[in-house]
Formats: sequence, C-alpha cells, structure tokens
Amino acid sequence: MTASTSSTSIPLSDDLKLQLGIGINETIEMSIQCKRKKPQSSNLDDDMMVKARKISKAGRKREIQIRNRKEMEQKRESFITTIKANAISDQERNLLSSSKDIGHGQSI
Repeated sequence: MTASTSSTSIPLSDDLKLQLGIGINETIEMSIQCKRKKPQSSNLDDDMMVKARKISKAGRKREIQIRNRKEMEQKRESFITTIKANAISDQERNLLSSSKDIGHGQSI
C-alpha cells in the first residue's frame, strides 16, 4: 500500500500555544499520512474469491442460491433457443392439422 502525506494547519487555543512555547500568532503545520486503499483486481474468479475469504453459513447459502439461479437462467436460455430453432411455421401447422383427419370417418 502506498501512503501519501497531506499537511493541514491546526488552530490551537492561546493557552495551549503558551504551554507549547509557541507564539500566539504562529500556527502549527502537521503532516498526516493517509493510507490509500489498494484497488481490487477484478481478474480473479468469483469462486476463487469465495474460497479466499471466510464467510458465514448464511453467506455460503446465499452464494449457492446465486450460483443455482445463474445455472437455471443459462438452462432456460438454451431451452428457449432450442424451441425457437425447432419451431414450425403456421403453414406447416395448418398442414399437420388438416392431415390428421385423413382416413377417419366422421361420426354424427
């Protein structure tokens, strides 16, 4: 982690300045070190991140539910694409419905 410094001027009371031996019109410059947060690398796999950190039982259940939901969505999408690929046109459907009665006698 990298640290950066920033300087700030801090106002002090007259009594405190006298105790510190500083003139009344002087100010103190203090430098404060701030730690910058390390940016998270997004190239890690979600499963690897789950294994890397310790999570509660409820958290594990939530992760499993999310994973199951994603799998179901993928299955649903593949099922819908299969149905669309194998769909028959209206003309073919009319031909099938008209040919189902061939050779059958109609009852009264």
